[in-house]
Amino acid sequence: MAQHRPGAPVVTGLSPKEGIPGTQIVIRGENLGSDPSDLLAVFICNTDCLVSAKWKTSSKIIARLGQAKRGIGDVVIVTRSGGRGTSEIKFRVFIEEISPVQESSVWVDETHTVPGRNVVRSVPEANETDDMLGLKVDSNKKQDQAVLARSFPDGSGNRRMESFTPAWYLLENHKYTKIEDLRRGLENLKREAEKEKKTSKDVHKANLYALISCVDALHKLYTSIGEEKKTRGWPLTTTLNSKIEDAKHTADKLFKDVLSRKDAADATRNALSVLTRFRFIFFLPETIDENMEKGDYATILNDYTRAKSLFKESEVSLFKEVMKVLEKKMEKFKREVRQKLIDVPTTFEEQSKLIKYLKVLEPDSDPAWDCITAYHVWLEDILWQLQDKHYKAALNEEKQQKDGLFPVESANANRQQFVTELLSILTDKLQSFWKLAQSYSNASDEKYLEKQDGVNQMLTNTINVSSWLMLNALVPSTLPESVTQQYKDQFVIWPEIQPKIQMRHLFFALQALRSSIRSLLEFQFTHDHVQPLIELCMTIRLQTLGSLSSQTGDGIISIADKENWKTDVVGNQSKTSLPDMYESVINEMLPQLKLILSHNGYPGETDLFALDVYRQVTHNLFSGIITSIKECYDKLLGLTAAYNRPTHLRLNQSLNASSIDDSASISSANDDPQRAAVRIPLEVQQPSSRKFLISVCNMEYIINHSLPLICKRLSDNGVKFADVILEKTKLKLASVRQGFISKYLGIKQAPLISLVEAANYEKLPEIDDVSFFTKELIMCIVFIQAELYQIAPQLMQQAITHIVEITTDKLLAKLNEKRIHGKNQVTQIVIDLTALEQTLTSYLSPMKKKEFSRKRAELMSRYDKEHFNNAMSTFDQTMDLAVRSLVIINEDGLDVLDSSRV
Repeated sequence: MAQHRPGAPVVTGLSPKEGIPGTQIVIRGENLGSDPSDLLAVFICNTDCLVSAKWKTSSKIIARLGQAKRGIGDVVIVTRSGGRGTSEIKFRVFIEEISPVQESSVWVDETHTVPGRNVVRSVPEANETDDMLGLKVDSNKKQDQAVLARSFPDGSGNRRMESFTPAWYLLENHKYTKIEDLRRGLENLKREAEKEKKTSKDVHKANLYALISCVDALHKLYTSIGEEKKTRGWPLTTTLNSKIEDAKHTADKLFKDVLSRKDAADATRNALSVLTRFRFIFFLPETIDENMEKGDYATILNDYTRAKSLFKESEVSLFKEVMKVLEKKMEKFKREVRQKLIDVPTTFEEQSKLIKYLKVLEPDSDPAWDCITAYHVWLEDILWQLQDKHYKAALNEEKQQKDGLFPVESANANRQQFVTELLSILTDKLQSFWKLAQSYSNASDEKYLEKQDGVNQMLTNTINVSSWLMLNALVPSTLPESVTQQYKDQFVIWPEIQPKIQMRHLFFALQALRSSIRSLLEFQFTHDHVQPLIELCMTIRLQTLGSLSSQTGDGIISIADKENWKTDVVGNQSKTSLPDMYESVINEMLPQLKLILSHNGYPGETDLFALDVYRQVTHNLFSGIITSIKECYDKLLGLTAAYNRPTHLRLNQSLNASSIDDSASISSANDDPQRAAVRIPLEVQQPSSRKFLISVCNMEYIINHSLPLICKRLSDNGVKFADVILEKTKLKLASVRQGFISKYLGIKQAPLISLVEAANYEKLPEIDDVSFFTKELIMCIVFIQAELYQIAPQLMQQAITHIVEITTDKLLAKLNEKRIHGKNQVTQIVIDLTALEQTLTSYLSPMKKKEFSRKRAELMSRYDKEHFNNAMSTFDQTMDLAVRSLVIINEDGLDVLDSSRV
């Protein structure tokens, strides 16, 4: 309850609580005044009703409601004794409107109920709700208004109109009504007419006093006009016009100067008033310029929209002129907004605002598509400019590097910076481009599919350009010729860099590219959109793998310079440090290999082993890396022209005669002592048989130990089907090993064949003994056996067997061709054959032994037995150590290789 002072009027009850203006209200409460003179004001709904108020008691007042506005309000009493009071109850005012066909006992101001002051001539058809005949009307069976309008061009079916036509009404509402219903409707219409008459009679009866008052007033007016006619004549207004003209003329003479000054003042005042009232439109062009400088485009658009809605249809010449100036300003504004949208890329929010502004100014335009197209062109230009920027920096750096200002390791970083900035721009700006394109793609647009294809094409073109720019910077040889021709001189020719630095750039680019693709896919780009980047990633992976394999192969070949030919025994097998260095070179590249082969850089990255074409390429590369040891030994042993050519003398390298000397030919060393003392540098001397033998041992170690370990590590680092690589490389390296064995055997066979070819039985030994060439042949085999036993005992049986087979074949062939003269020659040949067979029996095949026996059998009939026995006795005494060494070593049961491996 509202707080009030003691003695202040309080309204506690109203009767009635609602009503129209003019309603009499009984107000009840407390402290409503001590007498009528104490009552100062009665407010009902903020309308003072004191004039009509009648004070009855201190708790009761009767008042009539004035012209209050519609709504709910308080009833407040103001007294001289209690002051302004309060109200505990509300009164609601409602306005009752008199319809055009409703009778009223008072004058109705039709200007507030019906538009216009004239007779009602147009009333909406929807206002007619009751059927005049009192029948039910089916709205679905009504006659078409257009047909009725053609039939009754001046008529109407609305009974409140002056042009009301009954036929229209009947055809419109009762065309399909039965005759019985129409008769019943006629009876209803008659009853309504009688009812209206009765109602009119009741109205007149209720307002009889008002009607009598009107008749009395008319009678008085009539009497008054009659008296005037008698005294002043008829008509009464005969001289009124002339008197008015005289009054006007006199007034003009009196107030002409005053009125002229007043007109001028009014004109000035009106001008100032117009300027003050419409200062918004007059100052708007200048305001637009100021807001354009500040970039407050929203205010410009709001002001222009407001001015356009107020003055666009104005016929005032001044406003028309102002609007023309305003339109010119807005054209400039549109050009500036469009230029800003196209030329200067801004944030997505700013772009959205600019597009919204242009769309409001030009509803039929498509600023979003213009923005998308311009953004695409700008992005491609940025990529080309980025290339030019880093290319110039690379040229400057190359010049400074040639001048010695940059060390090699710190130079050539421009390509990495180029790749980093390019991918950063691509990732960031493509997201903005895609967001912009998707935000303004409306599926209801009739060109939606065409625009989507255009957006996808622009996206693909931008990614293609970035891919080609990266390819040109990293591996220009892989850039398609069609692309080079398309862009002609736009691609720069980057300075050449070392393969090692290039591979570092490739690894960096691979990691950055994977991260960029992952970011784009997380932004909901499809794989089709980033397919050029995926293909670029695959190309860089293959190029990096190729560079890595090439570098690793070069590293394996380069370990030839570190070989010292010092052998160690590991598991009954000799080897040098070269196999260990070989494994180390391959192990060093495994972390980089794992990075290349991994396929979790981004969702859907291709496994290089998933496709046959890539699997074959990778297997060939790995096989090439592993078999690079062949080129290493080719360089070591001088088996290729490139490595066999002398370049310089390594004077600081000490040569160990015991480790590299070739002792295959004893006779040559004995014949020329000085030759044995002179040492030839490694670069120009022929490789010794010892090196080939050590190479065979190293190759066997690599095949049996290193290869399985390397393939296992390859498998652990992402290489699939490593067993295929193992089998393939085993075959290749086994072939290399076989070639080394053949070289070794060739070196060892050459002096023996020379001995056999030089054998001559024209000059026989002076004492009963075997021939000199036979002794030297046996000693050569003993030295070969000793060398094999020391380095590669597993090859001893097969290698010596092979050498013996070739040598004996040559000897027997020569003996078969030679014509033997005399008993002494026959005997000497039998002695030599017997000594050879006896000494080399462990290395002669049964077939070869039969050939020896057959040859001796041919000569036994002509030999000197005593000479033979003496010679064999001498041989046993002088060559006993050599013969026993061959037999003893063979009987030691050493592990040997299969004959198929020799």
